[in-house]
Amino acid sequence: MPLVKTSILLLLTLSFANVWAISTWSRDCKNETPEPVFGVMVGKLPSWLQGRLTRNGPGRRKFGDTEMKHMFDGLAMLHQVHIFNGSASYRSKFLKSETLKKNLAANRIVVGEFGTEAFPDPCADLFQSWSSWFTPITDEHDMTDNCGVNILQVHDELVAMTETETVRIVHPETLDTLGDGVSYKDFVAIQRATAHPHVDHDGTVYNLGSAVSTSGPMYTIVKLPNGKIQNATVVSAITARWRFNPGYQHSFAITENYFVIVETPLTMNVGRAVMFLLGQGRPSDMLVWHEGEKTRFRVINKHTGVELPTVYYAESYFAFHHVNAYEKDGALIMDVGRAEHGRLVVDSLFIENIEKTPSDQTKIISHTELTRFIIPITGVKEANVGKELVSHIEDAKLQSADVSNEIERATAVKTADGEVYMEGLRINPNFIELPRINYKYNGLWYRYVYGISKTDRSMEFSTLIKIDTVTGQEWKWSDDNYACQEPVFVPNPDGKEEDDGVVLSLLLHYDDTRKVTFLVLNAQDMTEISRVVFETEGVVTPSFHGQFVRPGDDFHFY
Repeated sequence: MPLVKTSILLLLTLSFANVWAISTWSRDCKNETPEPVFGVMVGKLPSWLQGRLTRNGPGRRKFGDTEMKHMFDGLAMLHQVHIFNGSASYRSKFLKSETLKKNLAANRIVVGEFGTEAFPDPCADLFQSWSSWFTPITDEHDMTDNCGVNILQVHDELVAMTETETVRIVHPETLDTLGDGVSYKDFVAIQRATAHPHVDHDGTVYNLGSAVSTSGPMYTIVKLPNGKIQNATVVSAITARWRFNPGYQHSFAITENYFVIVETPLTMNVGRAVMFLLGQGRPSDMLVWHEGEKTRFRVINKHTGVELPTVYYAESYFAFHHVNAYEKDGALIMDVGRAEHGRLVVDSLFIENIEKTPSDQTKIISHTELTRFIIPITGVKEANVGKELVSHIEDAKLQSADVSNEIERATAVKTADGEVYMEGLRINPNFIELPRINYKYNGLWYRYVYGISKTDRSMEFSTLIKIDTVTGQEWKWSDDNYACQEPVFVPNPDGKEEDDGVVLSLLLHYDDTRKVTFLVLNAQDMTEISRVVFETEGVVTPSFHGQFVRPGDDFHFY
């Protein structure tokens, strides 16, 4: 009898472990939902909410016996919810990239992704199979055009993006992939661009790119009038601080008069990049974390393209996403999602690590917190060594914090060599990622941040969170049956307050892989207004980023 009880207990334990090991990030979709489907509505959609929520993320992970290894690697799938006259429909389509076509034709992964190497042809002889791992990448079509990170629509053109120089054009209503890939390199001298451009208030798009010059790797700010890559120009180019280790850039900050590029110790090693171009390894192998090196802030005048001469730095940290930045009292206030160790963040997102149970002590866990840095612009040259330069700025501390507690405020001190050393203010201790704001306040003073959060050691984002940057207060929403996707704020057209509007999200059901829920929350208190549950034709996969487009707007923003 004790043996039977032990066996049952072991079986239950293993079953519980397997439940934890199943992650929405492991899902593989083979079937689109190409025609709009209508769902079951609970509650009522606001009458003013009209438009399309389009999202982008990994959809197809498996081809034959081969499988993508990293969260970033799944081949792009576009999801769209169309809201019109109080009803909502859903559709999804694969981005018809050359990468997808090649993998489908070969029934294996033949184009490598961020954390996944291409697999040699199993039908080749031994020498051909071995040597294919070392074949140089000489044709640009051997590089992925899997644009599965973000989307952007400024006018009538919808663009799918990733962290390469190639974008794909998509029909904004049908989600059909249109034409061939469009490369930044055909119009401007850069090698890659981020998937997090900024749309200025006049519809001008700015993006951060990378280039190579005789002086070494460069960071470039690219200007795209009305979002058109065909009209791109470089408005600023600055040299990376390390000649053979340019910083890995995922996003950047913009204000009315400045751009801010942050060089963290997570860099792209040139030597490893050369090995990748020779056919060895994968892009993620290029990334090196330089332990003990500080994070540097590069501030560029938006109107002249010239970098400010002051060197600004802080203790090492890494951030995928900038939240917002604005100017006040002769300084730049910049909020980011701060993590301590960049390489650990990247490694935590490998599928093998994600699928480990929360109790597994080998599981890599990273924590991202909303953190504020204040960059003094005026008065630095004249200040004495050791002077605290931002003590006069009210935004350096939380309103609820003890003024005498210096740990609870952002600081910036002039050092003996004329540089400025900064310490950040932790606004809230909760995990937050994929941050979004009311984009009307982008580059301006703002108060509220929306993001995804989690409460345990898993990689399932179980919670939507709102944080007040003035007080540090938080509001949360969750449903035990669903994993949350990035929240998107949509302002009430008649609203007067910054947070007068709704938060939209797509929810993935943990148990039913063909169910997706469109969620609408009151952005002020994060209470549920309505939800629409859709049944799809294929497995519903997660998404990273998206955009809500309202009909009739002159420009569409994030």
